[in-house]
Amino acid sequence: MAPPRIGGIQPAPGQPVYRVATIRSDKHQGGPSHFNQNETLIFRDQRGKSWRLYAKDQPGHFVALSNDSGLTAAFDLYGLPAAKKGKLSDLERRGLRVDFSTGSGP
Repeated sequence: MAPPRIGGIQPAPGQPVYRVATIRSDKHQGGPSHFNQNETLIFRDQRGKSWRLYAKDQPGHFVALSNDSGLTAAFDLYGLPAAKKGKLSDLERRGLRVDFSTGSGP
C-alpha cells in the first residue's frame, strides 16, 4: 500500500481505513423532511493520529484513499450496497448497513 498524501498528511501504510456512512434526518421548516447521507473515511497517519476525511469536502482525496486501501474493490466484489433507495429496514437487509466486525456481513 502506498497511501496518497492528503493535504500534507500521510496515512500510515498497512493500517486499516474505515468507510462510514451516516444517515441523518434533515428537517426543513415549512418544507418536507428527508434524509441525508454523509460519507467519511477514518484512518491514522504515520504518527498514529486519527483523521476523518469527508467525501463532500474532499472528493478527490476520498476516492484516491478508497482505491488505494482496497475499499472500492471490496464494495464492488460484494456488490455493496445492493440497494440505493427505499425504506431503511429494507436497505439494511439488502446490504446498505453491513457490520463486518461481528461477521454478520452479506
